[in-house]
Amino acid sequence: MDNNSITANIKRIREELNQTQEQMGIRVGLSRVAYNHLETGKTRIIPDALYRMAQSVGITPEELLTGYRPPEELMAEMEEQRISYSHRTERLEDVLRAKEAEIQLLREQIESLKETLRTKEEIISLLKKNDVSSQHDA
Repeated sequence: MDNNSITANIKRIREELNQTQEQMGIRVGLSRVAYNHLETGKTRIIPDALYRMAQSVGITPEELLTGYRPPEELMAEMEEQRISYSHRTERLEDVLRAKEAEIQLLREQIESLKETLRTKEEIISLLKKNDVSSQHDA
């Protein structure tokens, strides 16, 4: 999708709504000059402005970019998919947080076991020294 197609779609939608560039600028939070630069292609549209612009006129950003209005059934299905992916993402993020907590606990257990091992090695070393000393004394 090239910038010329996007700007043509933006202009077409504005004209369908019988809005001036100033009115559209106000709807999307831009000055008339800034909106004019987007519509004429002097400024490349950024995702945030694209989203605000689409939302302000009640269409999807994809519709604004492509100029295509998908059937209502497709829009409903797309929204269901978006919600489904959102829920799935949340569940995966929960699993990830749980695994990160589990990893942290395992790291702490490893450190504890290392400390126990160091203590046992020190005891063994002391016992060996005592054994050697008692053999010399005997």
